[in-house]
Amino acid sequence: MATSDFKPSPFLEPGAAASIGSLAILHLKRDQLIPVVLQSTADDGYAEGAVTNTRFGSFPHSTLKDVPWGTQVRASKVDTGSRGRGGAKRKIDDTEPKEAIQAGTGFVHLLPPTPESWTISLPHRTQVVYTPDASYILQRLQVRPGQTIIEAGAGSGS
Repeated sequence: MATSDFKPSPFLEPGAAASIGSLAILHLKRDQLIPVVLQSTADDGYAEGAVTNTRFGSFPHSTLKDVPWGTQVRASKVDTGSRGRGGAKRKIDDTEPKEAIQAGTGFVHLLPPTPESWTISLPHRTQVVYTPDASYILQRLQVRPGQTIIEAGAGSGS
């Protein structure tokens, strides 16, 4: 890989504002964060291009790009009618997304990714490890009597 192809981690150098192709965290409320990779267009049929839908509204990625981190972004009214199965499909050459119209309610805060916000935004699932599974794990790790083992957990306490 050439040095010009090197892209720094978004956790270390997020830049001053969100940009297309960058990882962003949408902060909905204290315990609800959504990780999003901003895209210019998407194939999900929205006239506005790529859109992230939340319980607080719809957020076209065009309204999130070039916005400084920490900014409160208002929800937009999204044209969902063009997504119907019976409607005419957009033409191939019609790739320019429509302008988003701001909605009356709903907002998110656009945050840069940090290790903490990334961990919180991922889904947490528990994992039960039964005795036969634990035995297999110990055998694969080549654990012997007298060795110290530190278990970090695979459950919901991330």
